[in-house]
Amino acid sequence: MPNEGTTGIEDIVRRNIAALRAKEGLTQQGLAQEVGCSQANISLLERGITTPSPDLAKKLACRLGMNIEQVLFPAKEQEPK
Repeated sequence: MPNEGTTGIEDIVRRNIAALRAKEGLTQQGLAQEVGCSQANISLLERGITTPSPDLAKKLACRLGMNIEQVLFPAKEQEPK
């Protein structure tokens, strides 16, 4: 689990994937089915426990209409508030 007060890659990915998924109106299960992973995997990503593999990052980016860099390293204005 990420440490309080840090902004590691896990925390950035966690916040960004959760926000993008919600914006698309998808549940964790729905997103998981569309990208070919388990709901548990999406949950782990959104809790900052793990980061996506390169293959999963590509699939998430494609489904969420972004490139990998936008999913993993959102611009300041894209970060959820």
